[in-house]
Amino acid sequence: LAQMAGRKRLVEANAKISLGETSAALIGPGMAGGLIQALTAPFAIALDAVTFFISALMLRRLEAKNDVVHGTGAASMWREIGEGLKLVWENRTLWGLAWLAGLWQFLHHMQIAVLILFATRDLSLSAGAIGIAYAFGGLGCVLASAFAERLSSRLGIGPVIVHALIVTALGWQAFGLLGGSGWVATLALGLAMLVFDFGAVLYGINYLALRQAITPDRLLGRMTATMRFLTVAPAPLGSLCGGALATVIGLRGTLLTVGVLGLVLAAAAVMWSPVRRHRQLPAPAAD
Repeated sequence: LAQMAGRKRLVEANAKISLGETSAALIGPGMAGGLIQALTAPFAIALDAVTFFISALMLRRLEAKNDVVHGTGAASMWREIGEGLKLVWENRTLWGLAWLAGLWQFLHHMQIAVLILFATRDLSLSAGAIGIAYAFGGLGCVLASAFAERLSSRLGIGPVIVHALIVTALGWQAFGLLGGSGWVATLALGLAMLVFDFGAVLYGINYLALRQAITPDRLLGRMTATMRFLTVAPAPLGSLCGGALATVIGLRGTLLTVGVLGLVLAAAAVMWSPVRRHRQLPAPAAD
């Protein structure tokens, strides 16, 4: 992406990718339902297969400079893993992004483990009502994708990342404060989803752009693999802890706890993470 779009346009490029993904996620299920009803499921699946063929043809038209040197053998693989770990550990910005994203994923999966149960048991919402609420979340994703570049240009990429963390924490907190039933609860859950997903996508776009900008071209693949491992690894533990905590303090208490811890994480980013100091996309670190 850094080679195709140019490093100065990474926020814009990531925002456009996110906008495409979220728009497809919003439109796709409805189109699928209509096609299945009109053409039956086998024909709808066949049409879906055609879209993959069209996508492959479009990808073949992409042009990008690629000077990556490929290693061979197991020794090369382990050396490349070591290079990725060394890069992330020694670069303060990448390390700051890694621990922020890892802790965020831990909290996010604590919330995921209990939110649907909370919606069905405590709010007595049906599957259809929950689906409507999640559609509000999709709208939040689209809005974040549309305004990410503008916010980053005005506030700075680092401050936007921190503010987005605060927004997601407020969304988590809102989940735990929900009450009522019927359409009132559905609307309230939908608005909370909109707030959370707006913050999550805004965070993700700027997070990806910053880590891509600061990494030399030669190490982009190794950095991506290392960051993905470090940030996704805490997710299963978060789900386990969320479920375990819910058995002790309840579903609502767990969601409120996640919200409080999210605000603590945002405060930690302000006080200790070098990420907040980046107002513009930095030049790649020395290779």
